[in-house]
Amino acid sequence: MAEDYEKQGLIQEAFITHHKFLTLFVEKLRKGPEYNTILSRRQKSKIKKCINKVFEKAETLKIKILERYGREYEEYLADKKKSQEVEKNKAFLEDIRSILKHSTELTNQSSPQTAVVCDSQGAFTEMVCTTSKSGPPCADTKEEKSPIQNTKGLLPVVLPKDLCQNFLRSAWENTKRKRETCGVLCGKLVNDKYIISHIIIPMQNGGPDYCQAENEEEILFLEEELGLITLGWIHTHPTQPAFLSSVDVHTHFCYQQMLPESIAVVCSPKYKQTGIFNLTPCGLEEVSLCPRRGFHSHRHDSVLFCDCSHVIIQKSSVTITDLR
Repeated sequence: MAEDYEKQGLIQEAFITHHKFLTLFVEKLRKGPEYNTILSRRQKSKIKKCINKVFEKAETLKIKILERYGREYEEYLADKKKSQEVEKNKAFLEDIRSILKHSTELTNQSSPQTAVVCDSQGAFTEMVCTTSKSGPPCADTKEEKSPIQNTKGLLPVVLPKDLCQNFLRSAWENTKRKRETCGVLCGKLVNDKYIISHIIIPMQNGGPDYCQAENEEEILFLEEELGLITLGWIHTHPTQPAFLSSVDVHTHFCYQQMLPESIAVVCSPKYKQTGIFNLTPCGLEEVSLCPRRGFHSHRHDSVLFCDCSHVIIQKSSVTITDLR
């Protein structure tokens, strides 16, 4: 198809060039000695009328060719853009399948002592996973299985199984650049269950190990408009496993103080993990007494966060509103 449009472009260029040469030829013709001496006035008048008709038809034809070429070229660019988007989506899915090819079968609900990862389509599956007590893993930090938060008194939180896939798609440009992306999980309370139905991605800036939301009042306005409440947050770890850093536990403390059922979802495509966490009672107490900000260490004898056991994965849809 590209060759056809290139040919049409050459035809248009050839026509315009021919038109220019024809105009130049007529102008030179009128200045020729034989034109003024041999031809009579009547013959000159007749030739002039013929030339004018030719030029009128040529101008009409040129306008039609330009309109048609412009219209077809716009269609060609639209088709090309559509093809590029299709190829981009194919490349994205191939990357996700390659990254997450070792995932297990889908489950409807995460079970004790498990973390949640994504399958080859980006949907949640269940897989045994270990997480550190607090902060990023390092050579001298012993990892152990996270305890499961005592969910007595907590209402279930329902997550769409394609939440991971859709969020990773929105975050993919940042992920390729090794930048974190964050979003707010929103939904409603229905029949004693918190149903997550929306992810709002705010204006933000980030790097390989941080992400800072901006203009957060826009999230509140949108939630009020849609009748939603905040049920937690989600962010990517493009270069690290799925865990809560010291900054993350402080961030999630604010969510969990507002709503005990609030969850923190961390997507780590590189390590084939998506953890769903909340703070332990010990974590809530320690973070509430910690005045420090930024990356810092906490007590190594305490487990600050753990895998959630009040989360249910169901086949439902999620709407992403990207405010960036």
